[in-house]
Amino acid sequence: MTQSFDWRWERAVYINDEISDKLITSLAPQILRLKEEGPEPITVGIDSPGGSISAAAQLLELLKSPGPTGQRTVVITVAINKAFSAAASLLALGDYAVALPSAQIHYHDVRFSTFFDLTSAKAQEAARDLRRENDQMALRLANSVVERLVWLFIHLQSTFEQAKKDFPGIVEDVNALGMTEVWAGEGPKLDFTGFVCAQYAHTSPEGDSVIQEALEKLKGWRKLEIAFSEFNKANQPGKNEAALFRDDNPLVTVVNNALTSDKKFSWTERKWLKRDLVLLLLLLLDKAARTPALRINEPVIADLMTDFAFFSEIRRREHTEKSGELILENDFVFFDRFVGQEIKNAKTNEERSNLSALIFPQVQLFWAYVVLLARSLFDGEHPISLDDALFLGLVDEIPGHGTPKPRRNVMNEIIGREQAELARSSKPLRKWLRPRK
Repeated sequence: MTQSFDWRWERAVYINDEISDKLITSLAPQILRLKEEGPEPITVGIDSPGGSISAAAQLLELLKSPGPTGQRTVVITVAINKAFSAAASLLALGDYAVALPSAQIHYHDVRFSTFFDLTSAKAQEAARDLRRENDQMALRLANSVVERLVWLFIHLQSTFEQAKKDFPGIVEDVNALGMTEVWAGEGPKLDFTGFVCAQYAHTSPEGDSVIQEALEKLKGWRKLEIAFSEFNKANQPGKNEAALFRDDNPLVTVVNNALTSDKKFSWTERKWLKRDLVLLLLLLLDKAARTPALRINEPVIADLMTDFAFFSEIRRREHTEKSGELILENDFVFFDRFVGQEIKNAKTNEERSNLSALIFPQVQLFWAYVVLLARSLFDGEHPISLDDALFLGLVDEIPGHGTPKPRRNVMNEIIGREQAELARSSKPLRKWLRPRK
């Protein structure tokens, strides 16, 4: 049975203080008691100035963990008043997030407590740790935001053409992403430009700045993706004698001369190592271009590995595939043809692969945009209006706001149909007998 997203205050916990380990300890008995009572959703009322982001993640894990039945608990987060900092993240990470008209939402970067005896080296290390925390929170947030933005895409689609006319600057920014060949070719096309322009039409100046910052980050990501693709085309060991990943490369020869006979190095079957080395090299070259006097030292390597971890996570295929599954559930809306059905009905693996190759770069771009949109929220201070929260995918619903149609309403319609069908199928069948002659 489909589960409703209706919030119920009789199955609720309230966060009306700073989010901390102490708060989790005080709420744990109530949460566990609610789980024992049944697998129905738990509502989380939020009125908090923020607190520890790690404590917020632990609280969410406790709330969502399976109860005695083994069923994972659906968590409905509701911003009653303040949802600042870690509380804003907790709100957005709910399975269904609601902002009441009285709510206030504020995002900023992850912060640590005051440092004592701070040295230059400790400051650099702390800065890297903070950046890693911001990156990890953005990736976690993106997994919640992507479902909301897919829903938003469906409901805003009819406004795309007008939005593109209204915001030529955004169109120009999207065109600078280097997707011209993908969108100009034959095959299904995802109107990413129209979607971003339609978002922009509904956000405040503060929300606009988050979108613009995400697009700037997306340009950098696309340059890296293009360079990665071009390198792979040019660097083919079977065809190019100057290819980096040839076993007869002088560098490999030098390395093998220094190794024992049973530990010779070969690039064969090292596909993932090649990919990782190319990405790391491109990040290093990009950093070198921006820092002419760059030297390889421990802080530089640490910064590179932070960049590497973030970009690798964005590129992980499982994330793109999750976004692709969400999009292909509504493929005709996104691609103006039933491409999902075409992939299923493909007669050969080659045909299926060719169709997937047409949509993969577009889905990957959509996913990267979602991540970088989330990441932009953790750079500086961002007071988010309720409309911004809705159209940036941070909440599912503002009660009384008619557009887009709340997912909760659609779920309730589905539940109503399921219940009606169940009631109909469980009715005893009457046996109509013909009267005897």
